[in-house]
Amino acid sequence: LHKLYSERKSLLQEILESIRTSYERGQVGIESVVLAEQELLAASLEGAMSKAERIQIRQSQWKVAADLEKRVEILVQTGATPVNDLRVATVQRLNAEIALLREEAGD
Repeated sequence: LHKLYSERKSLLQEILESIRTSYERGQVGIESVVLAEQELLAASLEGAMSKAERIQIRQSQWKVAADLEKRVEILVQTGATPVNDLRVATVQRLNAEIALLREEAGD
């Protein structure tokens, strides 16, 4: 079972990277990135064996979301993407931060 979780997680990571590249080229919307990130997170959490591992996954998700928010902000400033994409990225970061704090608190 663990091998299957790992294989799925690896494939989802590859898909996410591909979607991020497509987003940065203007080929897909921010929603595609957010959806791929959420799917990867769900798969990672499902395969997590301990609370410490879940917290680490949540920390990684927050870092990814914060990174995406910064990249989208630059794209908005250059006029390459609409300001609403930045709002979506900010909500994604906030959701990740809330989930991390909940995981740390044991909720």
